[in-house]
Amino acid sequence: MKTRLPKVPAKSLPNAASAYAELGWHVVPMRADRRGAHQKYANKSSPTPDLASEYFREWPDALLCIKLPRNIVVLDVDPKSRLCSEIVLELKSEFGLPETCSVRTPKGGVHLWYKLPEGVTARNWTSQHGRFPIDCVDIRTNGGLATLPPSKRGDGDYSWSSWTPIVPLAPKALVSALCPKSRATLSPEGATLRISGNPTRYGQSALEAELRRVSMATAGSRNHALFVASAKLGSLHAARIIPDVRQSLVRAAGVCGLTRDDGRRSCIATIESGWRRGLATPRKIDCGDRYAR
Repeated sequence: MKTRLPKVPAKSLPNAASAYAELGWHVVPMRADRRGAHQKYANKSSPTPDLASEYFREWPDALLCIKLPRNIVVLDVDPKSRLCSEIVLELKSEFGLPETCSVRTPKGGVHLWYKLPEGVTARNWTSQHGRFPIDCVDIRTNGGLATLPPSKRGDGDYSWSSWTPIVPLAPKALVSALCPKSRATLSPEGATLRISGNPTRYGQSALEAELRRVSMATAGSRNHALFVASAKLGSLHAARIIPDVRQSLVRAAGVCGLTRDDGRRSCIATIESGWRRGLATPRKIDCGDRYAR
């Protein structure tokens, strides 16, 4: 199974393509405008090092792409609406990501490479699918393409941001997010989600109850349950009883399958609507020390 990536110092695309092919990677010469490849690669065997090198002598402006095998996943951070550093920090905090091979893209994004455990297969997703818990991240794996240095585009170059000779194993938390369990396999106990922040004891109890209610909601009632929970928790936040827990609500929507069916953006819109309703009516409760914002 392919897990080694050469850090090719040469600027020569033919030499780099040959080095990748030498290690068994399926090299693909992609058109610079990304409107298809110069050579068909679907259902084709990997080119030999000599043939891979020849591709980039014939098409010197092509992007050097790799057709990913099923045991490799690339997190494609595309900072359309957020800072790349902010998204990467959230990824590391959420999944405990180890240092890995990472490629800086011309538009300021980054590709993070990981190896999947044996027997695990993920799917190619774009952030628009809303199936990954963190926004602005596309998933490339199993037949998907990833661009590697020293590829160049009109708006900049692909370059190594960090590099390790062996692609590291994806943490269990990341694997779970890439291969989510179906709702039918989740028990009420298993649906309890990680709580962020530092709520009071009362706030903790209320928070867990609302998240569980959303997590176990059934089709036809999920969107309403998400709105009501958002409004209730928003009112507690307005009273400084709990911290901002909207990300926990997003995760709960994912557990009940609402994110999968309606999309992440729709769920976030529902959460924001309920949250605003709650902020407008702070809960009046005397429960001792409150969350310090």
